[in-house]
This record gives sequence, structure tokens and C-alpha cells, in this order.
Amino acid sequence: MRIFIVHAHPEPNSFNGALTREAQGALSGAGHEVVVSDLYAMGFNPVSDRRNFTTVRDATYYRQQAEEANAVPTTGLLPTSRRRWTSSSGATP
Repeated sequence: MRIFIVHAHPEPNSFNGALTREAQGALSGAGHEVVVSDLYAMGFNPVSDRRNFTTVRDATYYRQQAEEANAVPTTGLLPTSRRRWTSSSGATP
């Protein structure tokens, strides 16, 4: 089974970090494919708006999902946003 863990804590040696490492080790040891996305290590910015896109589907009305649907196949995501989308989806850029 493929398992995706989202880790969000500023201190890698925190209790949360230990839980993430333990889960990753135990699940990998049980034969699962484990992908960990460490939001702080990635410099993740939780604010998403038009600045994430290099293309515009509708300049008169911003709809996040529509802009993402337009940007992904046309490589209209900024490089940092594209890396996050690719790592979380398992897709190849």
C-alpha cells in the first residue's frame, strides 16, 4: 500500500517529528511504500492565490480549483507550487 504522511512542525526533533519517523519506519518495515511531505522543510506557504500561477484561466474571477486545473497540464504553476503538487500527487512533472 502507498501511504502519504504530511508532517507539519517547525522542529525536526520534536515529539511530532519522532512520531513521523516512527510511523515511516514501522510502515516501511511492514512493506508499505511511504512518502513523507515535510511542510516546514519544503518552506510551504499555506496561502494560495493567483501568485502561485504563471497562467490565468479567468482574469475576472479567481477560482482556485479552476486555475489549478488549467495550470497543471500547461505547466502554469510556479516551480515551488509545481514541486509541492508533484510530490504530493506522486506525478511526474
